[in-house]
Amino acid sequence: MTDIDDEIRRLGGAAKTVELRMAGFSKSQLSAAVRTRRLLRPRKAWYVLPSTPPALAAAVRVGGRATCVTALHHHEVWLTDHIPLVHVAVHRSASRLRAVSNLRERQTAVCDAIVHWADTPRPRLATGSRLFEPPAAVLRDVIGCLRGEELLATIESALNLRYISASEWTALLAGMSRVEQAFLEQASGLSGSGVETLFVSRIRRLGLRVRQQVQIGPDRVDAVIGDRLVVELDGAKFHDPHVDRMRDARLVIADRHVLRFDYWQVLYDWRTVEQAVLAAIIRGDHLW
Repeated sequence: MTDIDDEIRRLGGAAKTVELRMAGFSKSQLSAAVRTRRLLRPRKAWYVLPSTPPALAAAVRVGGRATCVTALHHHEVWLTDHIPLVHVAVHRSASRLRAVSNLRERQTAVCDAIVHWADTPRPRLATGSRLFEPPAAVLRDVIGCLRGEELLATIESALNLRYISASEWTALLAGMSRVEQAFLEQASGLSGSGVETLFVSRIRRLGLRVRQQVQIGPDRVDAVIGDRLVVELDGAKFHDPHVDRMRDARLVIADRHVLRFDYWQVLYDWRTVEQAVLAAIIRGDHLW
C-alpha cells in the first residue's frame, strides 16, 4: 500500500477522507495519524501534511485554494507589504466557508480571509495542486487586488522569476481592459526585485532615460541613468558590504559614477533618493 504522505502528495497536497479510505487507509489509521500529528485536519474530512505552510492549510480550511498575494508569497514573488489575511479562491457556488481562526465559525460571520469568487474548480476536482491556484489565475486575482506601482513591482517580479510563461502572460493581458493593458504592458522581466521596479518607474516619471540590467565589464548593474550614472539597489536580503565595495570600485575604475540605495530608502525615504539622483544629474554625473 502507498505511504499516506505519498498519497496526499499524489493528490495535490490535500486529500479527502473518502479518497484516503479508497486508497486503503482505515478510519483508525487516519485518526491515529491526526493524533500523532503525522497529518493535519484543517477542515472536516480534509487532510494535509504537517509540512504544509500555514497559509495554504488555512485556504483548505476556508474551503478553497490559496490565490493572489498568498500564493505569490509562497512562490517568493516580491510583495511590498506583509500579508495579514489569507486570500482564497473558491467556486462561485461554494457554501459553508469556514473561518481561518475557528473551524466552527462561518467565514461570513468572522471575515478573517479575503475570498475570491471565481469559476475555479472545487479543490477535489482541481488538477495539479489542491493548495493554490495556477499562476494565470493567481495573477488575475492580484491585478484585481493591487494597484499602481505596487502591482507593477509584483508583476515584474513574477515575470523575472518565470512564475508565469510568456504565452500565459500574453493570454492574460488579452483578457484585460484597455486601461489595464496599457498599464501592464510596460511590465518586463528585467527587474531583479520590486525595489528596482519602483526606482526605475519613479525615475522615468521624472523624464530621465534609464536602462536596466546593464553589463559593465564583469559586473551586471541594476540601472544606468543617461550614459554613465550607475545605480545599485540593495533588496531587503543581506548584502556582503565587502563584495559591494569591490564592485563599486570596479565601476569607478571603469569611469562610472555610482549611487547605491537600499530597500528602506526606496520604500520609505524616496524624497532623499530623488534629491540624490537629481543632484548627480545637475552635476552632469550621467554624461560622458
